[in-house]
Amino acid sequence: MEDTNMEDSIMSDSDSGSDSGSISPQSYPQYMPQIPYTDPATRLQTLDLWLPRPLSESDPATTVFILYIHGGAWRDPTQDAACILPTLAHLSPSSTYSTTPHRASHPALSHIAGIASLDYRLSPYANHATDPSSPDDSSRNAKWPDHVHDVRRAVRFLAKFYGLGRRHGWIGVGHSCGATLLAQLVSGLGSDNTINGNDDSNTSTGAEEEEEEVVVGSTVDQGPTALILIAGIYSLPRLLENHTPPACPEHISHIYREFVEGAFGPNLGHAGEDLYTLVSPCSGVYTPEICPGLKSIVLAWSLQDELIEGQQREVMLARLKACGWGERGQGYERVVEAKDLTDGHDQVWQDGRQIATLIGEAVGQLFGSA
Repeated sequence: MEDTNMEDSIMSDSDSGSDSGSISPQSYPQYMPQIPYTDPATRLQTLDLWLPRPLSESDPATTVFILYIHGGAWRDPTQDAACILPTLAHLSPSSTYSTTPHRASHPALSHIAGIASLDYRLSPYANHATDPSSPDDSSRNAKWPDHVHDVRRAVRFLAKFYGLGRRHGWIGVGHSCGATLLAQLVSGLGSDNTINGNDDSNTSTGAEEEEEEVVVGSTVDQGPTALILIAGIYSLPRLLENHTPPACPEHISHIYREFVEGAFGPNLGHAGEDLYTLVSPCSGVYTPEICPGLKSIVLAWSLQDELIEGQQREVMLARLKACGWGERGQGYERVVEAKDLTDGHDQVWQDGRQIATLIGEAVGQLFGSA
């Protein structure tokens, strides 16, 4: 992104605290919605940014960014960057999104430089009940690896304009397919189809991609320190297997097949390989050579989750241990923890309390507090 006017505008907003006029200058906390992270951008290639204080007042030695990626089976138009708001309300009661404004702020807040919540291009959903997709909508006809490419673009944008992974470390938080995207991001899945390649349908100028082609999965300074993966999809073949009759009714099985094929296409790679296995996070590599800064991964899941089975967490946990990860307290440098949640699949993010707790714990482990 080489547009000088856009760069000046972004930096001015960051320093002064102005967004689009909804909050007066110098007013914090600051919520800036729908910031484009690529140029030109579709309506879904944007992010929401929340700053608890001016960025210049957040010491990089004691604060981190939180990067949130929503779920929705890669296609649901009702889930977007605003899915972070319930969690934000628990972290910062002084925000306009809290129903308990007089409650004390979460202890982790003093260690959070900012929270970015991403939107990304969605896959087709032509039969959605209230907002069906259209074939001519470039923001809702994404195919693998478009989704993860958008996440890379957003990380690059935040690195360039807000110091993500450069001045400030960051923690990635993803729910459902948002957790899938984070795992694909850090392990480099999808990066073999380069952002400038023919498989990426975004009409970018290419200038920013040439500057730094791969953001994470190979570079030291932009990868996350920790990941919080919530109810993630880590094995597409296992997901489909668990939702095939007689394990479930045919109409439910059809829904799972439809959204997986909508996001990834038929299960056939360029050379006839098993595409769904190759793109699944449980096939990724999570070694220090691939993601050198990553030290902690939380795999959170609720027994009450009605959409994603616990086997998804089990296969991801096994993969991480095969890559040299171990449980806390066993002397491992890179630690993976299985955390049990309560409530249904979407209730977890709709309430936000448990996600705020997970963020607080991750921040506390980094800085010995919270």
